[in-house]
Amino acid sequence: MSYEMVQTLSEVDDVATQAVQRLDIEDDISTNLDALYEKLKEADRVAPDDDVRFVASGEQLMRTIIYFTSGRKNALDAMAWVGEQWKGKTRDPNPMTILSMLALRYLVEEGMKHSDSDRIETWRRFRARLAAGSEKDADVVQNDFLASLAPNA
Repeated sequence: MSYEMVQTLSEVDDVATQAVQRLDIEDDISTNLDALYEKLKEADRVAPDDDVRFVASGEQLMRTIIYFTSGRKNALDAMAWVGEQWKGKTRDPNPMTILSMLALRYLVEEGMKHSDSDRIETWRRFRARLAAGSEKDADVVQNDFLASLAPNA
């Protein structure tokens, strides 16, 4: 899949799902969805007007989940996949940053799917902040949101 082919967030969501499956952290995210929601809510509270800081906090949260739950083999395989799929980008991608950003995107979308009516607006805010923060600071996400998360063909 090339960047040119990734035109919608649903396509990014497909790549995010593939990354989470490679890391084998789907069940951990599902099981801990409430706790992860609370962590993102805290990041939202601490940085109410700083989307980049919110995204960086979420990326670090997912990096921690990856380190502690994916297992060494899964993490190494997923990082190799990123290296292969994103090879030839204008900048060399940091595999763990790409994986944690994809996992964050996956988390937010899972929250949207499984949210009750009391939390849906908060998940929507997280989604909007993720998109806004990703577009503002290239150093945090390595290029714009779609470009950094879309693998090469």
